[in-house]
Formats: sequence, structure tokens, C-alpha cells
Amino acid sequence: MGSSRYCILLTAVCSLLVTGAEAQESPGQRQLVNDGVVRLMAGSYESTDLRMAVDLANALDDGYDLRVIPMVGKGSVRNVEDLLYLRGVDIAMVQSDVLDFYRRNDLISNIDGRLRYITKLSNEEVHVLARAEFREIDDLAGRRVSFGLPESGDFMTAGILFDSLGVTVDVVTDPPERAIQLLKTGEIDAMVIVDGAPVDLIKDVGVDAELTLLPLAPSRIGASYAPATLTSDEYPNLIKSYAPIETVAVSDVLAAYNWAEDNERGRPVNHFVERLFAHYEKLLGPSYHPKWRDVDLAEELQGWQRLEAADTAKAQVALATVEYGEYLSLECVACHRATDAAGAIPTIAALPSQYFVNALKSYRDGDRLNLVMQDVAFSLDEEQMQALAAYYQQLRENGQ
Repeated sequence: MGSSRYCILLTAVCSLLVTGAEAQESPGQRQLVNDGVVRLMAGSYESTDLRMAVDLANALDDGYDLRVIPMVGKGSVRNVEDLLYLRGVDIAMVQSDVLDFYRRNDLISNIDGRLRYITKLSNEEVHVLARAEFREIDDLAGRRVSFGLPESGDFMTAGILFDSLGVTVDVVTDPPERAIQLLKTGEIDAMVIVDGAPVDLIKDVGVDAELTLLPLAPSRIGASYAPATLTSDEYPNLIKSYAPIETVAVSDVLAAYNWAEDNERGRPVNHFVERLFAHYEKLLGPSYHPKWRDVDLAEELQGWQRLEAADTAKAQVALATVEYGEYLSLECVACHRATDAAGAIPTIAALPSQYFVNALKSYRDGDRLNLVMQDVAFSLDEEQMQALAAYYQQLRENGQ
């Protein structure tokens, strides 16, 4: 009986292999499988970048028309090099300060003409994890501090920040997984990780590890970095609920090669962009990384030029939002006038967009009382409120 089952199974497997071989020999099948592939170079195995890249694959894959393949990268500096030179890489996740790094060191000719951004992603916080005996960043002067691997974004940003602070340290270069072990054994005094909080490697540090996160004062850092805060919700073993840690953050960027309009390599990237802008709301679901909730696809990124397909998609989404807002406004005009005053009832288009949205939320939350407005506000979700605000903002900008 066992031999008979084995033979049946072997026959079935061989049949599948023959079918697969026949498909592989078909030029049409090979082209079908490859045409819609977008290879996305992300961060290291434990990074937030890689988790978000997997999210993009899960949310945007569209059969043979688009398949996103996440790839494990080696940090921002190397990811830019891979995007420009490594065969098959179409998109990369990099830190926003990497472009300045390449410009300042004149590493690649015409970097601005060859590299574009699709969208700014979430911010990545700077974590300086040190032995508990240290309390301030200046205490690390002359101490052994791991900046990460030389080609990594950690190394690049750590160098810029410590130079800005005027704190000279003995730089060592280890991957984060090894650096944290060296830190625990006292062989190094601190390490720098630039990644979206919470970072699993740091979150898993036990209360008995005798380690601490050091504050970084944004006022001492250049304008390229945004103020940020690390909290006990993110690192309960390292931060007290009443004493959040001040730090800075660098923006994470989804970057692409700037292919010529008639180059076939740009086609799947453009389809990726269209899917991202059209289906972004999927990434806000509970099964995806919470950092997606911090992303604004329309936000401009200082010092970068946007990919043309992303500019087009952004404009299309904005138009669709305004049109949706116009449809929703039919309920508003029963009482309000859009552009001209109607007695004591305010003219909606005259209201600043954020004030308009905040007012609706106040009615919904019961902070402002009006039975009609509360009923309206309860019927609107966040997206609908923003669509209404966009429609009335356009009326205001057009002078209507």
C-alpha cells in the first residue's frame, strides 16, 4: 500500500514538473510572468522598511499586471547605488538625507536627473541606545559608538548628527544585531539605529539589560531633521510613561529611477504608482504597519523632484477628491450657501479647510452643539470631511 501511494505521488509531481517545464519554454508565458514585476529594495531583515515593502506587495499586487517583489537591502547609501546600477531594481526605500549625502560628496554624476521620489513615507526616528551609566549625548565623547555598517543609512545619519553636535566618538561599524550584543557585554558604549519606532530589536531589550535611550535635542540639529518623541508605548522596558525621550527623525522616501518616457522599464513602475495612489486606503487597515497612517501621498519633499507618474496620480486623486466633495456638498447647501452669505449661517467656502474639518469633528464629538450639524457630522467619516474641505477650498481658490 505504501509503495503504491508513493508511485501515485511521484507520478503527480512529475506531471507538475513537466507542465512547468512546458510553460517555461513558452516565450509568451515567460514574458507574462516578468512584464509586470517591480523589484523593491527595502531595508534589512528586521527593519520597518522591509515590513512596509511587504505591505506594498500584499496591498498592490495585481495578478500578472503588477507583482511587487520586496528585496532585503543594505541601507540608504547602498540602496541608491543598487537603484542606479544593480540589474532589476526598480524602486528603493531610502532616507531623505541620502540625496544631500551624494550631492555633498559628489559620488554620482547627475544624481538629481536620475533619481526621483514617488512619495514621502513615514518618519524614521533616531535611536541612540547606550549603557545605563550615560545620561546625555555629550557623555559619549571619546566613547566607542556603533554607527552601523559603512554603507547604511544609520552610518550616514549618525555621522551627520554627531558632527552637528560637535561630539567626537570612537566610531565602530557593526550590523545592529551584533552591535546590541556588544553593547550588552560592555564592549561598546552606545549604538545608533535610524528606523521607524518601535524597532523590534530595541523593543525586545529586557528591563535587566541596563541600557537606556539617550535624548537628542532638535534645537542642536540642522533643519533637515524633524523633532520626534520616543514613548513608553513604543519601548515600555526603556522609557517611563511620564518621561518621553526627545529625539529627531529623518523622512523615509520611496524613490525610483527616472526612466525616459519611451523606456519600457518605466512602465511597471508607473503602474505601481497608479495602484499606490488609487488603493492607498488598503494600507490603513489593521493588518498593515501603523506607520502607514503617518503617510500623506500629497506631501511635498524638500530637495527632491517627484516622479512624473506620481505627479499625475496625485493630481488625479486630488481631482477625484474634489468631485467627491462636490457630491457630498449637496446636503450642505440645504442650509448653507457655498460662496455667498445667507444671514447668520456662515458661508462654507470662506472657512479655512482645517477649521472646517475641526468644526465637523467638534460636532461629531459633542464639543459643539447643534442637532442638525451633529447629525450631519455623525454621517461623515474622515475621508468625507477632507473631501468636502477640498471642494470648498477649490471654490475659494477660484474666487467663486
